[in-house]
Amino acid sequence: MVEEGKSAVAPEAPSKSGYTFIGWDKDFSNVTGELLIYAKYEKSKVYYTVTFVDYDGTVLETQSVEEGKEATATVHPEREGYNFIGWNGHLAEIKKDRTITALYDVEGLGNIRDTGLFGNNLNSSSVYTSTFLRWTLYDTGILTINGKGEMVTLNNIAPSWNKYASSIKEVRISSGVDKIWGFINCNKITKVTIEDGPEVIRENAFSNCTSLKEVNLSDTITTIEKGAFFKCAIESIDLKNVEKVYDYAFDSCTRLKEVKIGKGLKDLNSLVFYRCSILENYIVDEENEMFSSFDGGLLNKAGTVLYSCPPKKVNYNIPMETTTISADAFKGCSVENVTGGMNVTTIGASAFADCEKLVNFLIPQGVTQISDRTFYNCISLNNVMIGDNVTSIGEYAFYGCSALENMFFGNGLETIGKQAFFGAGLRNVSLPASVRTINENAFAWCENLDNVMLNEGLVTLGKRAFANCTSLHNVTIPSTVKTIGTEAFDSCSGLSDVIIRDGVETIGNSAFSINNLQRVTIPVSVKTIGENAFGSSTNNALIIDYDGTESQWNEIAVSSRNTALNSATINFAEPDVEEYTVTFVDFDGSVIETQTVEEGMS
Repeated sequence: MVEEGKSAVAPEAPSKSGYTFIGWDKDFSNVTGELLIYAKYEKSKVYYTVTFVDYDGTVLETQSVEEGKEATATVHPEREGYNFIGWNGHLAEIKKDRTITALYDVEGLGNIRDTGLFGNNLNSSSVYTSTFLRWTLYDTGILTINGKGEMVTLNNIAPSWNKYASSIKEVRISSGVDKIWGFINCNKITKVTIEDGPEVIRENAFSNCTSLKEVNLSDTITTIEKGAFFKCAIESIDLKNVEKVYDYAFDSCTRLKEVKIGKGLKDLNSLVFYRCSILENYIVDEENEMFSSFDGGLLNKAGTVLYSCPPKKVNYNIPMETTTISADAFKGCSVENVTGGMNVTTIGASAFADCEKLVNFLIPQGVTQISDRTFYNCISLNNVMIGDNVTSIGEYAFYGCSALENMFFGNGLETIGKQAFFGAGLRNVSLPASVRTINENAFAWCENLDNVMLNEGLVTLGKRAFANCTSLHNVTIPSTVKTIGTEAFDSCSGLSDVIIRDGVETIGNSAFSINNLQRVTIPVSVKTIGENAFGSSTNNALIIDYDGTESQWNEIAVSSRNTALNSATINFAEPDVEEYTVTFVDFDGSVIETQTVEEGMS
């Protein structure tokens, strides 16, 4: 208690972490009533140490900087043979102890046009991180990247040098940099040099640098990601110690002639050099434990797996020891003739896709499957023989093979995949007895196809299997087919006669949707006829030969929407008539005459 008019005695000064006590909020020297007095604080000043060091770690200067304030370097370091270009980080808003390193470029690069820090120096809270890269552009067109850290930006924002993309002619990346990225569409760059240190060239790093002819990889680069050098003008590349190269890394490098593979390569896909149209040779270091080369092609060490044929090769001889042709191995190549490979048992997907000049190919006897897209768009392929060991032809296997007129199917074939021969130039198809399944669109748009022999034993005739085969005149559906798929022969404008064998139960929607259809034989086994099965337009010329009676016809579930069928003439089979044998005999039992008489007749 304090007597009126007297002064209160202040207690010991309180404390608060991170703050300094500066007094009380009210005067208490002449107390005349009840008082509530609060302690007053201000935030304590925090200082951080900023150390400036030279390239070799020598301390150049140390400063104590108040939190949030800016450090100011008072030294200008020098290094013989080099020009000082700045520091490897921001000096503003210091919020922790920092070590900042001097950066240099070799002398003679020209006058500095602009310089800046790489875009990933800000984290999500707009606080500068401790690792920085600095870029410097010279008036000679040389761009240098110095410092230590990854070339990664927030949200993949283009690096700040991007505004000079059309001025950059050469790029030099120093040893402290990693995960190289950011030069997409810099189409004036002609040369890239990477010092020892970086390990990864990121996806699309130099994509569409259409003038880039020379790339000097460091010994430390181990990974080149997808599209890293897409559409560059590189003429030769030495992969040195690279261990993994992703798909399409050098896609469309149309001037690339030679690839040197070092001893460290472990993983390389067939599409790494896709569309490198004049590439003619892979050179593999003898010490490489994974790869080898034969006739310029790339194989595994034992030669049993063929990974890639150089795109420029016109003739290629597959080694005798090769048992596997990898997926995409010849994709997009200029090859016209492929020989050898008699011991091959596996041909991967798209192995010969887009080989537009390939004329002939003999499927080795050991092959049991034609994989998806194996000969996709081989527009010059005109003769293929499939042996008896092949059981299936994959999806799109011969899609778009417009010159393929003749096809010999072996006696082991069971399945023909979706769009396997879509748009092929086939004129005649005669299937072996082993075939069980023809999938969707398998022979669609084979416009030259005028003869099809479907085998007894065929079970599945898929949707649009022969749609738009405009040269086809007649077809017989085997008895073993239970369902004729939807639109199976849709728009086969030349098709006039169809025979459906006894055993077929369902004729799918628009199965024979053809305006010029003239005659169809339908067996009594049919139970369902789908919508517009024989066309959606009136066709007074259409004749249906039904193997049963009118009463049997009326039991079929016929879709109400069947315009062509409703206008057709339907011929029914005569009803069966019971016949009896009448025998005339003499008194002694000898036969005088025998007659066959219909029921009710004399």
